[in-house]
Amino acid sequence: MFRVRDLSRSFESALLVRVKLGETEPTTLAWYKSQLAKLDAAVGDFPAAELRAAHLVSVEFSNAFVRVLRAVYRWACDDDVGLLQKDPFKKLKPPPCGERQRVLTRTEMVRLYLASSRLLRRFLFVLARSIARPGEIRGLLWGQIQWERRLITLVKFKGKKRRRDGVKVRQIPLDKPALRMLRNIWERRGCPGPNDPVWLDRDGKQWTYNALRCQMRGARERAGLDPDGVERVVCYTMRHTGATNATRRGVKDKTLAEIMGHSNTTTTNRYQHLAGDDLVAAIDRVADRPRSRPDGGRQA
Repeated sequence: MFRVRDLSRSFESALLVRVKLGETEPTTLAWYKSQLAKLDAAVGDFPAAELRAAHLVSVEFSNAFVRVLRAVYRWACDDDVGLLQKDPFKKLKPPPCGERQRVLTRTEMVRLYLASSRLLRRFLFVLARSIARPGEIRGLLWGQIQWERRLITLVKFKGKKRRRDGVKVRQIPLDKPALRMLRNIWERRGCPGPNDPVWLDRDGKQWTYNALRCQMRGARERAGLDPDGVERVVCYTMRHTGATNATRRGVKDKTLAEIMGHSNTTTTNRYQHLAGDDLVAAIDRVADRPRSRPDGGRQA
């Protein structure tokens, strides 16, 4: 009997080949694995050909899960694969992908730091201050840090193939505290080589997507930042928080887009969540500007 679990492993094996050929990013494989783990946990021993949406009542039909489910069955029914004859999820529509809105206050950030392990705390610190994508910081290698220029340089980055502005290298600026943090880790490790990962687990291996997700979940629960009915605090929350704080401090949208690796400010706008107090402070700054007199001088 060909089970759902067997289907998941077959799909992962096919993706792994694409990773080795350079056609798919390792982070994409990790993302698929995280969603397939939910499928296996719910119906891993169920016959793959007989699976229907009604059998998945215990699984949250998130946008990501439905997209993966459809991708797996579409692949399995492809003529070149031929593992299944019929795709029962062909007409299943993914729910809307909700946009994150949560921004952490300074007090909440402190609570999260205190509830985190030492290495996770350092990771979150660099993540928040660089406003980078979590995957970019998690997969960081020592050789990608330009110490003198205070930059992280990435040749492979999200959206590179879709960019129309010809950007070939992603540059992530680091402020001085983040740079000191990274240098401190580097020196304590005995100055590792350029191809060594920055973030290591207890076995000395590079952090995986799932390992980071689990650590973050434990930290937010210990910090009391995960009440019912409130948007979860995840690694991407740090990016939203950093972007909002940069906007509050007057960083222009175009500059912020460059820092965040966006090709246009429309994407950047989705990370900026100003509250009513921010708007009041902004209008006060407008009102405090010296006004011009008719003769060209300045009014006091």
